[in-house]
Amino acid sequence: MLKSCATSVFFSTSFTFGSSTKTKLRRAISTIIVRKSILDNNQNNLDLKRTRRLNTIMMSTSGDSAGSGNDDDDDKEFFEMTCARIEKHRGRKLSNASECKTILDQPINSNGVLSTMMMTKTMNDDENNKNNSDKDTSSSLMFPIGSFCSFAIDEDDFGKPIFALSSMSQHTKDLMNTSSNASLIAFDNSNSNSHTMKADTARVTLIGKIEKISNDEERARAREQYLAKHSKAFWVDFGDFSWFKMQTIEEVKYIGGFGRAHSISFEEYSKAKIDPVRKFSSTVCSHMNEDHAGSTLSIVEMICGVSGLERAEMVEIDSLGMTCNLTMKAQNIGKVRIEWIEEALDRKAVKEQIVALTKKAATFKAAAAIE
Repeated sequence: MLKSCATSVFFSTSFTFGSSTKTKLRRAISTIIVRKSILDNNQNNLDLKRTRRLNTIMMSTSGDSAGSGNDDDDDKEFFEMTCARIEKHRGRKLSNASECKTILDQPINSNGVLSTMMMTKTMNDDENNKNNSDKDTSSSLMFPIGSFCSFAIDEDDFGKPIFALSSMSQHTKDLMNTSSNASLIAFDNSNSNSHTMKADTARVTLIGKIEKISNDEERARAREQYLAKHSKAFWVDFGDFSWFKMQTIEEVKYIGGFGRAHSISFEEYSKAKIDPVRKFSSTVCSHMNEDHAGSTLSIVEMICGVSGLERAEMVEIDSLGMTCNLTMKAQNIGKVRIEWIEEALDRKAVKEQIVALTKKAATFKAAAAIE
């Protein structure tokens, strides 16, 4: 708006005032600057009014009101403004590529769905074939088929998944006889008590070509990496089992939850790093939710500048921060991302960041009580 206004003034001044163009232009620019200042002041006043209104509602809802006719409206407005502030807050998080590789690396997530292309025969039932029952009238078609499969990722080979597959399994027959094209779907169960997939559960799909490992040295390395994730998988040494790897990854699909669908190139995925503290997420979150739920709540309210939340459940942590699920007025109002003050690269550092934020929140709350 300011730019277009300045352009119109420039042209009208240039072509209207002739020799006095410079003087008129200076006056016009001064006028624009003054008007811009007025607009800024108006916006600041509007923000100030909104802030005062929210503070007034917060004070009225926190006190013992007598139940005036405006209470319901105030409660509704307070609830909506709190949700708006939560929604507006943005905290730094892992890249989508790092999320994918981190999910696949967690031992609890090392089971997924392997989809291969199965060859099947379909009978042709046209009139001519009905009269020629002694002839083979079937045709071959390929259909995708999914099966449960365990895996481990080779961090030294760009995060490519490794499999121990039996020659008796349908997916192995498909890979060897039909097509090496396949996909692996893995779900993030690291923060689920029931380990069941929900609509907002994060999941990763790797699409590529799975091939049998023929080199003895590579097979030995694959075995070592696989057993590091599946220590009780003694059957991998049975005679019908062989080692496979997704040697080519064409694309990575990542669903981080509702409205968070992303396509990731192999280049992005290959360069991504596995988060060093996500493996502690479930233990740390359980401890905080059971023993220090009040601290998490205070941290969220301080960082987001809100009050009135009933619960802030820590559902996930990583080296950059924590994700919390929020409840207000017995309603789930979604998740919020809270950054650590400094990046945490091990479990001890995570504890230090939580303690630092807890102390900061306590100081903030005490200062607010005095005011």
